[in-house]
Amino acid sequence: MRKTSGIIKLVSLAWFTVAALTACGGGAGTEGNPNTSGGSAPGSLITVSSSADVIAFEKHVWQNLSSQSRCGRCHSTDAQDPQFVHGANIETAHAAALSFINGVQVANLASPDESRMVTIIRNGHKQVDGKSQACWLATDALCADDIRDFIIAWDAETNGTEAVPKGVVLTAPSPLRDVSDSKNFPEDSTAFGTLIHEPILSEYCAECHTPNRLDGGLPQSPFFASNDINASYLAAQQKMNLLDPGSSRFVVKICNLDQTENPRLCEAHKCWSGDCEVDAQEMEDAITAYSNTITPTQVDPNLIISKAMKLQPPEAIVATGGQRHTVNQIALWEFKEGSGSPTAFDTSGVSPTIDLSVSGDVSWVGGYGLQFNNQTQAFNGRAQATFQASQKLLNNIRTRGEYSIEAWVIPANVVQQNKNIISYSGNVNERNFTIAQNEYHYQFYNRTTTSDSNGMPVLESAAEDLQASQQHIVMSYDPVNGRRMYINGALMPDVDNNDVGGLLTDWNPNHAFILANELGTSNGWQGTIRMVAIHNRVLTDQQIQQNFKVGVGEKFFLLFSISHVPGVPADSYIKVQAEQFDTYSYLFDNPVYVNLGNPVPAINFVMKGMRIGINGQEAIVGQAFINLKTDGSDLTITANDQEVSRLGSVIQLQQGTQTDDFFLSFEKLGTQTNLFVVAAPSPLAAPNDLPDQSDIGVRTFSELNATMSELTGVPTNNSAVLTKYTLLKQQLPSSEDMNAFGPANIIAISQLAFEYCDQLVEDTTLRGTFFNIVPYNFNGFGQAVSTAFSTTAKKEAVVNALYDRMIGIPSVAVGAELINAPTRTEVLDELVNLAPVGTHPGNLFTRLDNAGSNTNDIIKAMCTSVLGSAGMLIQ
Repeated sequence: MRKTSGIIKLVSLAWFTVAALTACGGGAGTEGNPNTSGGSAPGSLITVSSSADVIAFEKHVWQNLSSQSRCGRCHSTDAQDPQFVHGANIETAHAAALSFINGVQVANLASPDESRMVTIIRNGHKQVDGKSQACWLATDALCADDIRDFIIAWDAETNGTEAVPKGVVLTAPSPLRDVSDSKNFPEDSTAFGTLIHEPILSEYCAECHTPNRLDGGLPQSPFFASNDINASYLAAQQKMNLLDPGSSRFVVKICNLDQTENPRLCEAHKCWSGDCEVDAQEMEDAITAYSNTITPTQVDPNLIISKAMKLQPPEAIVATGGQRHTVNQIALWEFKEGSGSPTAFDTSGVSPTIDLSVSGDVSWVGGYGLQFNNQTQAFNGRAQATFQASQKLLNNIRTRGEYSIEAWVIPANVVQQNKNIISYSGNVNERNFTIAQNEYHYQFYNRTTTSDSNGMPVLESAAEDLQASQQHIVMSYDPVNGRRMYINGALMPDVDNNDVGGLLTDWNPNHAFILANELGTSNGWQGTIRMVAIHNRVLTDQQIQQNFKVGVGEKFFLLFSISHVPGVPADSYIKVQAEQFDTYSYLFDNPVYVNLGNPVPAINFVMKGMRIGINGQEAIVGQAFINLKTDGSDLTITANDQEVSRLGSVIQLQQGTQTDDFFLSFEKLGTQTNLFVVAAPSPLAAPNDLPDQSDIGVRTFSELNATMSELTGVPTNNSAVLTKYTLLKQQLPSSEDMNAFGPANIIAISQLAFEYCDQLVEDTTLRGTFFNIVPYNFNGFGQAVSTAFSTTAKKEAVVNALYDRMIGIPSVAVGAELINAPTRTEVLDELVNLAPVGTHPGNLFTRLDNAGSNTNDIIKAMCTSVLGSAGMLIQ
């Protein structure tokens, strides 16, 4: 535990201005962009308490909220109650934070999400024209989350609760809702195309929301205006509310109503007629007409089902908060903004903030995250801070000499080479730190007094630790241990032999923090980043494991009531942890039986075959809880907090968290039984006889290149060879299937073979070790043809060298032939021995000699004939 200095510090504060007081008394007027720096609240001198709790409150809550751009404008000295950022007496501010207003505590340390200062912001504090005047970030939810985290940090430092996940108070949902009939999107997209896509989306939204914009601009995801009607249909489903068309995202994005007239939030986005409300009504009418074509899904009366729940408060209980180790966290990006926001906000609460400008081929991910697509250089995606804002990292890390970078990432693939994921750099040659991907490996660059200005030499994970799946990574540095890598809570064995003992004093203040790219380049990384945090201390193994176990994204507890089922005790619930896993799915995890009775009654009932239901019907796929016991028998529930299953289940997202309605169904529960009958599968049709497949295939482009390099001794990175290979790569075979081999492949193989042979013959060392060794001993390069090939033996020496090294098996004597390969005689005949017969022009040597070719060119041609032949190609 850190010790607090006993030295009393006096903080000078300024008094409220008359304008600020006026703004608090009535409705707030229009403001410019707020200053989000920490700063001080208005007031006089502030007294400092010796109480550890008051000191923690001042550090985590008062200092973060006391500026005039935040809560200090209204809740400071002699201003509006509660005065939790009082500027004259910290004890007064502390007492105000712990006070109650209408029975609700201003700052509830036991349940931070229920704090009045959190809920009042979340619900839109001091709204004018539909916009909160009290929130300093993009949305009220983000500000509410910040305040909640400040309270959590206060409680953590005072009570030491952060190392242990905070308990969540389970409150029974009220009122309980029955599972009702619902509407689900049909598989057929015809009605959608006729009523919504053709008259509105493709007419007015195709300028942006298509994968291939005609104007060459950046496509805007989602692509609900795509020419592909089925792709458009899938993208549009989450934007339409079939039960309440007026609240559809399509509608509120367009409309422009005053909040006093209509409670829905309107954004006046891209109206096409000039009257946003008319356009919004047109969209609402179209969705209503489409909804009217859909027959509601009737709940099967035979199902044994729980009550219904939504994945939104107040029904859902927030399951995260206060669990991550955040004591030394100085920057945090959780990517909660979504909906195409141009900014990813630093929500650490540590001023100044490092907000990231999002640009290029980037899309927001459901369940929090940024997906960097980076399919083309023209739309190279990134999220970047300014040089000035990025200096917070340097100022908080450089003098301390240690830091940790923590992130949740999902690499798109494992073939990316040297692509930056997280970087604090100036260009391709200068950086303070960088985390990058090199195929299956993570790389960690760190600039110290023992490295160069590019953070080299790089520390790279030796094993194939990077996978194209969600991973929690931590990269830490301190002078004693150097750089260390952690993946999914585990320390990697890779040892830093360079940075031990190094200092961070050479860090450059003119670098910028950037995600998924490099400054001044189009070198974009492909993948998804769901969270990034920077700590100005090295995280311990325990703290890293703690943060890994917490996970990422917003998680909730759903309490599915089952008390109405006969044979089940009163106040019985199945608690399931649930979250929006990504843009397309939900994750349900670790169901537990809980009883909220007081006292808890006797518990003894059976359960079997639990399934997840969504919008009035059981989900088609993802039913992992069917077998609650490994043998498929009944599970007997006998105790409170009894685990029902350790499994997790992913089901398809349908209409989004605001609309989708969930329930649980059971084959057996209490005294009720509804055994699920698995339909007998249809008999398999007799398989069709396929045409006979060839026993042989051809080498693909990469195999061809590697084989030619091995046979000639010319390295693949030879500049001439590499240029030719890059040019011909798409023309070389991409499949081993002999039936796919065509004339274009033959031409490309011949051209690549000639390039290898040209480099072989012109390199004195390579040709010497290829031709001028026993038993060939040919050394006629550069001589006249008549001299170099004065005898048949000299001609055959060249051919034998080519044969042994490219087709047969070389030895100290002439090598052996391989079964099913061209014979030595056949190759000798074609190249040097075959005489003209009828229309046949004879061997290759004679034809080239008659054409006036020189010795080296003749050898290159013979080499190309052998290297590019079926003897090399077929496998």
